[in-house]
Amino acid sequence: MHDMDAHIMLEEKERLLSICIQLHMTMQLAMKQVTLLTLKNMN
Repeated sequence: MHDMDAHIMLEEKERLLSICIQLHMTMQLAMKQVTLLTLKNMN
C-alpha cells in the first residue's frame, strides 16, 4: 500500500515535470516569435 502511494507520487512528479518543460519550451518559442516580429516592425 505504502509503496503504491510512493509510486503514484513519483508518476505525478514526472508528469508535472514534463508539463513544466513543455511550458518552458513553448514560452521560449513564443519569445523568439515576439522578438522577430518586433525587429521586423522596427525596420
